[in-house]
Amino acid sequence: MLRPGERVAVAVSGGADSVALLHILRELADELGISLSVAHLNHKLRGSESDADERFVAALATACGLRYFTYAADVKAEAAKTLENIEQAGRTCRYQWFTRLLREGLADKIAVGHTQTDQAETVLYRLLRGAGGAGLAGIRPVLSTGIVRPLITVSRKQVLGYLRDGGREWREDASNRSMDFARNRIRHELMPQLTRQWNPNLEAVLAHTAAWALEEEDYWRQRTAELAAAHIEERGDGIYLRVRGIQWLPAAALKRVLRLAIGKVRGDLRGVEYEHVQALADMIASERGTGHVDLPGAAASRSFDWVRLTGSRQDSPAHGEYLMEVAGPGTYAIPGCPLSIQFTLSEGAGREPGYNDKSRRGLDWDRLPKPLILRSWRPGDRYQPLGCSEEKKLKSLFQRDRVAVWDRTGWPVVCGAGVAIGKNRDSPQPRIVWTRGFGPAADFICGEQTKRVLEITEVGPAERQDFS
Repeated sequence: MLRPGERVAVAVSGGADSVALLHILRELADELGISLSVAHLNHKLRGSESDADERFVAALATACGLRYFTYAADVKAEAAKTLENIEQAGRTCRYQWFTRLLREGLADKIAVGHTQTDQAETVLYRLLRGAGGAGLAGIRPVLSTGIVRPLITVSRKQVLGYLRDGGREWREDASNRSMDFARNRIRHELMPQLTRQWNPNLEAVLAHTAAWALEEEDYWRQRTAELAAAHIEERGDGIYLRVRGIQWLPAAALKRVLRLAIGKVRGDLRGVEYEHVQALADMIASERGTGHVDLPGAAASRSFDWVRLTGSRQDSPAHGEYLMEVAGPGTYAIPGCPLSIQFTLSEGAGREPGYNDKSRRGLDWDRLPKPLILRSWRPGDRYQPLGCSEEKKLKSLFQRDRVAVWDRTGWPVVCGAGVAIGKNRDSPQPRIVWTRGFGPAADFICGEQTKRVLEITEVGPAERQDFS
């Protein structure tokens, strides 16, 4: 937890736990080989009382001969901005400041005063809210960010005894008695009642539960990372999971992979409950190839063998409808997409395509209805691709080739005469002469009498489609 030579900033609020932590670490500093400083965050929530806490901690640091860091945070403004409650906003401000102290090299570790009592209360609170194994692991003794909790196995009763025996002073935060906060109701009402009526050793039992769950979580964290590396794909427009790869995973493994995926797309799992993960698991297990699940701050959609998670409901990528006239040979960029369509005109009869090469078969330029229009596909679009005996709806071709729903938006289609740009662009009905992935229309394919050949190809990444 603490190594010789490290500079440890002790987070001191002025309350009993943090004051005791400072005195204990000061007594052990030489033995541990560490150097100490004091860090205090003024939340500005209790007016003059908050300022008095700050003065108390400053005086304590001076009396101990330690360097002192202080910062004032506007917790109410943070709560209004993030829509968090005051408790959570205060925690956010504290840990943002701790991170800054570490990042700026002012400390190697931040020691905070959470006790076994805090651990027990946290486990009970999370259990009441329906937490799984990760939630029951409670407060971690050591975080990879540099936060450590040396008193996590010490009860608050022991802390108070230590302070009183040494005649050491501390500050009492009046808000810690307010029943407006769920944590205080657990601390002052529920825990005492359960201890009296059910188990006099409840605090230790809950703390042991956390220790057990933490060991389980450490194992599953490594295992889940391995599964994620095999089954989660991170792309520019979201997180992707292949259904066939994950739907037969054991339920415990699947749900952990899903939670990890949600966390990747959201940045955290705050507000993600059991029913959200279960709904996503049910969609993956379904025999239907489509589905959608709304999640807190995220959304998941299924199309054929893929599930895509995005930061919000996003059934289509940034590029949507577009329409442009093809003035002649050249390369035309698709708006909002790294894909371009290239039109190449050459003299002479069209070449014979190789195996499975119909998408590159040339069109007879002189027989094409002009002007040519490059646009996004629309519901109802239909044409007869080369190799088909009759017209097909583009939607049917998507389904045949298992093109995911989110990949269809902005799908390039080239139409012939009859399309007008502007108010009358939908009338009269256009003739489709080429579509991405499905190639040229059979009616306009080049032949022995062709004098000029138009070849239409796509240029740029096509990372999600495999038309082979």
